[in-house]
Amino acid sequence: MKRIIRVLAAVAVAALIVVGALVGEEQDAYASDRTGAYALLDSVTLEPADGTASHVRLTGLFCVATGKRGGTYRTPARGSIVYALPTDDADKQAAAQKSIAALRAAAGTGKIVAFGSRWSQAGVTVTTDRARQANPPVFDTGVGVRVIESASYGAIALLRSNVKLVSPIGDVRMRVHEKYGVMELTKIVVENPISRLDGLRLLFEVEFENGDVIGSGPIVVGDRGRTTYSAWYPLQENETVKYRVRAVHDDLPQVSVAVGSFTVRKAE
Repeated sequence: MKRIIRVLAAVAVAALIVVGALVGEEQDAYASDRTGAYALLDSVTLEPADGTASHVRLTGLFCVATGKRGGTYRTPARGSIVYALPTDDADKQAAAQKSIAALRAAAGTGKIVAFGSRWSQAGVTVTTDRARQANPPVFDTGVGVRVIESASYGAIALLRSNVKLVSPIGDVRMRVHEKYGVMELTKIVVENPISRLDGLRLLFEVEFENGDVIGSGPIVVGDRGRTTYSAWYPLQENETVKYRVRAVHDDLPQVSVAVGSFTVRKAE
């Protein structure tokens, strides 16, 4: 009997060691991530469009790795990244074309992709300028291209928490209120269609030209990712209104912030 107890105890200790090792590996994977960037891609285009392509432009929302070690990523940025295509090695050229094809297949699907290597992201810039930077980094296949189906940690969670402004944007035509004789702000609408983050909340803040600021309490993301914040506030013709939407979550070390503005125009 004592021998059986000792064997069971040894098995139990071994099991704890194995479980501890698995948990440790999972934590290390989060703390040390070799992926160069995570992205929600809108489009992938080769440049120039005619002739032999020398560059590839990725457009969408990006979390780019910072540093050659660890698991830190920049705050999500919307725009384009331009890479030069490799020219010095046939195998590298073939691998780059394969990865670019996989990225192109994922573009516009609403799925997050992981690509590249954190060791080659030093010169990567997310820009809204169509002009190409003087010496763009060379596209590095790194760990290859992976489509992220359900994970929600680190940079992936930041991308999932990002919101897209729907309205109001730009010049907004508003009618004068029949009773009060002024135009009024009624709704701000944003989208977060791929969240899958239980507990994600949005905070709205609106700033007017006279310095007044109004804001919401935490609002749970609405059905199908669309959330509306309704508020009444008198507006003046030609007034420009700024607003911010912050996505917050208990497990996120950072918050995603979307900034927008609109100018009030009187409806004809």
